Amino acid sequence: MRVAIAAQGFKGGTGRYAKELINRLGRSYALLLGVEAGGGLTSYALSFPIMSARALALKGHVDLIHLTSSYVPMALPTGARAVMTWHDLFPLRYGSAADRALFHLSMRNYRRAIGMIYSSDETRDELRAYAESHEVWDGSKLQSVIPLGVAEAFLRVDPYSSERSDLAFVGLVHNKHKDLTGLMRVFSYIRKRRDCRLHVFTSRADSRLVWSESEKFGVRRDIVLHVDLSDDLLALALSHVAALLHVVKAEGFGLPILESLAVGTPVLVPSSARIPRTTSAYATVADESGLVDHAIELLDNPHHAGVAAVTYARGFTWERTVKKTMDFYQDLLSAR
Repeated sequence: MRVAIAAQGFKGGTGRYAKELINRLGRSYALLLGVEAGGGLTSYALSFPIMSARALALKGHVDLIHLTSSYVPMALPTGARAVMTWHDLFPLRYGSAADRALFHLSMRNYRRAIGMIYSSDETRDELRAYAESHEVWDGSKLQSVIPLGVAEAFLRVDPYSSERSDLAFVGLVHNKHKDLTGLMRVFSYIRKRRDCRLHVFTSRADSRLVWSESEKFGVRRDIVLHVDLSDDLLALALSHVAALLHVVKAEGFGLPILESLAVGTPVLVPSSARIPRTTSAYATVADESGLVDHAIELLDNPHHAGVAAVTYARGFTWERTVKKTMDFYQDLLSAR
């Protein structure tokens, strides 16, 4: 089987998903192509110039095209054998006019693709509701919910041995489904009652946003900014904090939640957030005042997340994700 994997890049949860598929599927298939948006070739076993999805499909170079995010700006040709992975519908809910235009390109690709992968039940249900309301739902497409995996670096950390203090947040805060203002507001309430710091793990490009928002709430001196950390350093750092304070509006999947639990760090999430049930099963869910109270309790009495939570989170592996994806490919092509 020859598979072309199209990706927008390798940052964030969707980027990690694309990278893991490219790296791991390359061990199994004789020919694997990874195509970045814009036509750049990214992979690997054997390769030749590929400039578009149309070239892939019409020249017969591959058996299947996989858009690892539904928002890869690549138009599928009619009749292409393609699968799309939907992580969320956030461009429609939180995006600009350009984001919504990209979403509508994704819906055109939805009509042309023969298979759909969803990272959560919630995304599947949301897409179905949208497609039905616009009379484009196609129940004949092969579909599967395949969760993402915890990076191996988080599985190498002992979740029960570290001393814990302070709080943490992990995420690209420029994304509108995050909630940087809410995060700083909740932390400012905590800081008034306890002497602690908030470690923010984000990208260098988002640093200015963090400093600006923390200044507004008077907590800038209590923010410790970590930019573009490797998985190994992030896993180690998270294993030393009392809790992940994951104040967001929504998550497509929410890898930071599972990766924090995997290193034994309790997770606090707002009850108002749209977070998949699978991901938040062992997180503490509360309103803002409840998040403050739980954070203070964990700061006063630091402890690990518990054996059940750690075991659950560590069950989300990339090996499982890739195996289920390979099985989906086989089911998809054998059905045609």
